[in-house]
Amino acid sequence: MKALCLLAVIFTTALPQSSSAQDVADPRQWIESVLSILVNVGEDAAIQRIENESFIGKNNAAGFVKIKVLVSGQAKIAGPATGFEFISMENWGNSLKRYIYLVKRARQPVVWLFSFYKPEDAWRLVSFRFEGQVHKIPWPIPLQSGGIKAR
Repeated sequence: MKALCLLAVIFTTALPQSSSAQDVADPRQWIESVLSILVNVGEDAAIQRIENESFIGKNNAAGFVKIKVLVSGQAKIAGPATGFEFISMENWGNSLKRYIYLVKRARQPVVWLFSFYKPEDAWRLVSFRFEGQVHKIPWPIPLQSGGIKAR
């Protein structure tokens, strides 16, 4: 059971340059639709959506079996998802963005991070992870230049 508390999972993959159904015009809108499914339908349906609509899922089917187990464990430990909040979006140049969301659960928060890459005209999910241990959540820290960066 303690192993399920270690809910930091990262899936990445090398992406082909061809277009696919996974290309999205608005990553934030896509993420919020996935998290709405998580809250209103359940963990399995949300993970299934990510698997069906991303190169990550198409290239790592065995990994998604494991992530479904971890997300189910997350629900057992932290309680059911009751909502979510947008925390931040970081631009890393013109072609890479990272979005951070807080998923509210009955007993404790879980942070989800999504990274999108734009090789041409549309954004592609290239990685996502979630973290349920509060001390491992990537809290923003000030930069010397006055900006904010995640740990």
